[in-house]
Formats: sequence, structure tokens, C-alpha cells
Amino acid sequence: MRQISLASTSFSLCLERGRLASDPMVMSTCAVHERQQFDYDLSTGHLKLGAKCMEVQRNDGEQAKVSPWKVFLNQCSFTNARQEWRFKE
Repeated sequence: MRQISLASTSFSLCLERGRLASDPMVMSTCAVHERQQFDYDLSTGHLKLGAKCMEVQRNDGEQAKVSPWKVFLNQCSFTNARQEWRFKE
């Protein structure tokens, strides 16, 4: 398990969970903050915050005009490919 932060290419914005588990994930100014720290499991590809895993899903309709994808925290599942994240060094 490795602890990581997910930053924009300029490293000025980082992915951050909301204050409540039901809040959406947002890009926020990078800081050393627990809401920006994810546990990355190299063997499963899961990015975890507590007991939840990061998942990606395609937006449709009006939301797709703003962003084609949404990222959110969901119950971890070893059979859900939308929760598998692989990074190149």
C-alpha cells in the first residue's frame, strides 16, 4: 500500500474528497491534507480513502457538456473495473 496525492499536470490542483462522504470530489489547491491523501494498492489498483474506493463513470446528458467523466467514492469491489487505476512511472 502506498500513499499518494493526485495532482494536475501543473501540480497546483489536487483531487480532494468533500468534507462529508456524500460530497462530490473536487480539484482544490494542493496541500498536505488527509482529504487529498489516497491509499494506492498496487496489487488491486484500488485508490482508497478510508473504506471507500475511487470510481470513474462516464457522464451523459447535460453533465457531459461540462465534463465527460465523473469521479466519486463508492463501496470497494474487486470485480468493478471502474475502480482499477494503473499508473506509469
